[in-house]
Amino acid sequence: MHFQLQFFKIVWAVWRRFERNSMSAKVFGQKCLDEKLLLISDDTVTIFDKFTIDHSEIQGPRLHEWRKIMRDNLLQYFDLVVRPCLEWNFTEMEINFALSQIVWNYASRKLLGQTLQAADSFLAEISENLHEYYHNELKIKNYAPRLAVIMDMVNGVLKNQLEHEKTMEMAFLFDMLSIMVSEPAFFTV
Repeated sequence: MHFQLQFFKIVWAVWRRFERNSMSAKVFGQKCLDEKLLLISDDTVTIFDKFTIDHSEIQGPRLHEWRKIMRDNLLQYFDLVVRPCLEWNFTEMEINFALSQIVWNYASRKLLGQTLQAADSFLAEISENLHEYYHNELKIKNYAPRLAVIMDMVNGVLKNQLEHEKTMEMAFLFDMLSIMVSEPAFFTV
């Protein structure tokens, strides 16, 4: 049960990061990309380049390296998520499809057995739903280019997450941070 809760928290954090970036693109348009605007809550926006966090309480001997890694990881989302959302003007259905793909692909990489079977079944169903949406509602006959961009976005987010998890494991291994966390796996997100 503890593993399931821990896993849920990680998936939620990955979901939220994607959702906040796609929502920022929708709300602010090109200004989001140009000025690196990011909705951090439903009513709060930050300018990414001016956003600072006081890390003095967790400062380790290599904090500056960790801060750069974190910043670079989060900054990649502007190219991975915001840029395609602006260029293709994805609908809510397409964003929800991408979010579902991220969650279930992430889950299938981490869990086996029944979860993997459930993931395959769910992904097949939402793919069929998206196909019907393109044909019946949007009346798009050739949606392959849109779907390819969505899947590039999904795969980019998953790859970024995997790299970030490895980097955070190294940060803990080499004491870049002077903290002890109760759930290290969640902190790697």
